[in-house]
Amino acid sequence: MGALIIGIVAIVAVLALTWFLVPSTKDGHTDKPKKDGKTGTAGGGQIREDAHRLPYRYADNRIFVHGDSVWTGVRLTTHPEELASADELTAMATEPGRVFAALGRSDRPVEWHLKIVEKPVDAPAETARIVDAAWLPTRNYRAYVERIAEYQQRLGASEREVVLFVKLGSLTHGPTVSLGETSAEVPRPRSGEKAGLTARAGELVTGVSEEDLAPATIERWQAVAASVHQAFGRLGEPLSRADLVYHIRKPLYGHLPVPKEPVIRSRAWGRSQFDLVVDFRGDNSRPTHIEIEQVDEETGQQLVSYATTLVVASWPESMRFQQYQAWARRVGELDFPVDVSWRGTLLPAQQFSKEIVKIHNNLKDEYEDMVAGGRTPDQQLTGQVAVSKEAVDATTPARGSRAG
Repeated sequence: MGALIIGIVAIVAVLALTWFLVPSTKDGHTDKPKKDGKTGTAGGGQIREDAHRLPYRYADNRIFVHGDSVWTGVRLTTHPEELASADELTAMATEPGRVFAALGRSDRPVEWHLKIVEKPVDAPAETARIVDAAWLPTRNYRAYVERIAEYQQRLGASEREVVLFVKLGSLTHGPTVSLGETSAEVPRPRSGEKAGLTARAGELVTGVSEEDLAPATIERWQAVAASVHQAFGRLGEPLSRADLVYHIRKPLYGHLPVPKEPVIRSRAWGRSQFDLVVDFRGDNSRPTHIEIEQVDEETGQQLVSYATTLVVASWPESMRFQQYQAWARRVGELDFPVDVSWRGTLLPAQQFSKEIVKIHNNLKDEYEDMVAGGRTPDQQLTGQVAVSKEAVDATTPARGSRAG
């Protein structure tokens, strides 16, 4: 009986300590941010300690919120090119350009992020895809396909997945992609309620203060994402929330297998319900690579992997494309898996034309200054002036047609 009373007193003491350690809220507003470079949410009254967690704030099967920006993901459809004809290769190369051109019609730049990652074969998904493509599949045929898919999965077979992330806009400034009347709201605090002990303890564990995204806000951003997915059509399909979790975890596991569970299928709008999808320890003190430490959840064994990053420093001025020497093909033929991360920004046509004209004028001024000073411009500068002039001439008709 005495031990029971001591245990109860200890629990009450821990809960009381948790209550006083968590920053208090008053009238729905948290304390002012500390002077440590950490930022707050767009609502102004909510403080997010993003140093303690990944900046993902919301995710479903259409959109996800990263910090203050709203994104959507599209898994691009890939096709084997070994047996494709020249016309089919041309169509595969030019069709994505049509989608990028549609996204670039906005009056503001559109950010995108292309990722190519190695992913284990999903036996149930492969089985469903093959069976759905068959005409009147029999029971034996379905069982045969399932056995082959499971066998490939046990062997550790993998496939390269190509995903394009498109930034839809920000919570504070609204959508970047121009798709009609679509507005957004900033996160709003639940000032009418006082956080309970469970919520306050959750904030202490996650290091994240409370915030709330209104369902109406989510619906409007989902409408923007649906328009983007519609533009891609057969070129891709929306990236699911479970797949997004895989892409978040993948860089933090190196060559080690990425766990599938636990993955919370939905992200509620309640208090302190943030998904803890990453448990990561690493050592980046070495200049050449990062040492990644993971623990096998089944055996408890300490696993170690090593990862490094190569950044493209420069590109040649001209590069002739050869089908069997493409960089993506060469990367896929290496003995070890290599993930590709490629970021870019789609500039509006008018802004792109202005940038081209500005670059050409700068090069031409440098060329004329060298001639006026009695120096002979080198071949590199002469070529750059000629190339920039061709780019200006190519964009001039487009600007004229828009003005008319």
